[in-house]
Amino acid sequence: MTKIHVNSMILMVCLGLLFPQAATCEVKAGSIHISPMAGGYFFEGDQPIQSGPIVALGFAYNLSDTIGLELMGKAGEFDFFYCELCGDQPLEDSLYGYWAHLDARYHLWPKNRLVPYLALGGGYMWLDDDRYIDTESPFAHYGAGFFFELTDKFHLRGDVRHVLPFDDEHNNLSAILGISLALGGAAQPLKDSDNDGVFDHKDHCPDTPFGVKVDQWGCPLDNDQDGVPDYEDQCPGTLPGVRVDPHGCPANQDKDGDGVKDDKDRCPDTPKGTKVDKHGCKAVGDSDGDGVPDHIDRCPDTPLVADVNSVGCWVIKDLHFDFDKAFIKKRYYKSLDKIVSILKKNPFLNVEIQGHTDNRGGKQYNKKLSETRAKAVARYLIKRGIRAARISYVGYGYELPIATNKTDEGRALNRRVQVKPMK
Repeated sequence: MTKIHVNSMILMVCLGLLFPQAATCEVKAGSIHISPMAGGYFFEGDQPIQSGPIVALGFAYNLSDTIGLELMGKAGEFDFFYCELCGDQPLEDSLYGYWAHLDARYHLWPKNRLVPYLALGGGYMWLDDDRYIDTESPFAHYGAGFFFELTDKFHLRGDVRHVLPFDDEHNNLSAILGISLALGGAAQPLKDSDNDGVFDHKDHCPDTPFGVKVDQWGCPLDNDQDGVPDYEDQCPGTLPGVRVDPHGCPANQDKDGDGVKDDKDRCPDTPKGTKVDKHGCKAVGDSDGDGVPDHIDRCPDTPLVADVNSVGCWVIKDLHFDFDKAFIKKRYYKSLDKIVSILKKNPFLNVEIQGHTDNRGGKQYNKKLSETRAKAVARYLIKRGIRAARISYVGYGYELPIATNKTDEGRALNRRVQVKPMK
């Protein structure tokens, strides 16, 4: 096979890599392709016949989206040289050639806009002039081609074949281009392999774990845009621009050197040497030393080392309740034990346990539920050795939210218990 033959077939296959992988052109199982085409037939070597143009018509049936069978006929007129009592001067004339062949096609990417294929088959050829030495011959051939969508029904088609006549040592080449009309075929159902609600042909992240929320492209959400998807992000509220580790948590940076890591630093450019509060901002009056300035501290008498919320009130860190529940999960015992430790170190400190709910349900019902939650915490403290006389409890229902009740996250924060020092 000549170098040009190889290059032609490689070009046909490689064209499939140059177009977007859009699922708009589809080879369907059971469909029929009718392909009128034109091109050239090239006789190799020293054969007494010149290459010339040909026309072709193919009828294909697709057994599946990847396998098709095609019957094709080709015809062309060619110049050839013959000698009939002519001495050393051959005469020139023309003849007609005809080809009929049956081929199998393998479609490489049947759901793409451009569908490359490989072909293998065989057939029979005729030349209509007896003056040519080999007027008939069976042949085998192989090659490659492509379909490219123009509309739903009409596709541009190209095809190149390396032809191997059985009765001739020469190798020939056929190259044609035309239009293919696609008829019938069963429509392929749209698939969503990872069940994320985005069909596979649009899904940029086709292996998303089940149940993970995704965007319009099928990729997991990353609300803080730190490069770690929310379902793997252990620190989902990272501030913009903060460098994070593989778990989505800040990589322990403190650019202004104030002792507050960048992910918690609300004033990241504090001048060096400035005394700051726990938020990394210039410190102001904080009489109870809880890190919350007095002018926003709703609970100014909080004991030292107690965990406080954004308004300086003593909270049981990370203790939240499931919706409509007052059960304390074991993972919160460590936070409750910290309350026990503070009370034992301050034997004259009495506390009021305050329960809260979100805003779902009636007022009286939530009042009772919040009181039940506060009572559950009080009973835990008593079991750990705190005298009952030092502890009281009350439920406020949904009257004192610390977050919005319009989101699941906000409602979860409002289902809480706080601790208030009592004089």
